Amino acid sequence: MNKVILLMSLLTLSCCGAYKKGNELAKLMYEERSELQMNNLSKNDLVGRYNNPNHRWADRSGNEVYNYQYLEIEPFFYTYIPIISIFIRPSERIGTYDISITFDKNGKIVDSSFFGKEYKH
Repeated sequence: MNKVILLMSLLTLSCCGAYKKGNELAKLMYEERSELQMNNLSKNDLVGRYNNPNHRWADRSGNEVYNYQYLEIEPFFYTYIPIISIFIRPSERIGTYDISITFDKNGKIVDSSFFGKEYKH
């Protein structure tokens, strides 16, 4: 019986965790957005600091756009407690970040777009 309880406890704990998708450095990039806008980083500097973008494309003007995305879902602890979750609606903290940096043909930043939102669901 003790082995069954131990196995069930380990199974429950293994399911408790956060879901993360994308480039985790996008969250850091969002937090440092004012520094990024003030310092005119080159493409190589940006990739060296935040790794390769999730998406890369060229716009109509021939400028290159780097897009970094990150999604993080973190359930609250009581979501996994059966008795409590009956009375309290399970919820989670969700963070989403989407950053686009546009470089001109010389590799300098000409435009940037930062979107970040954290909320409870």
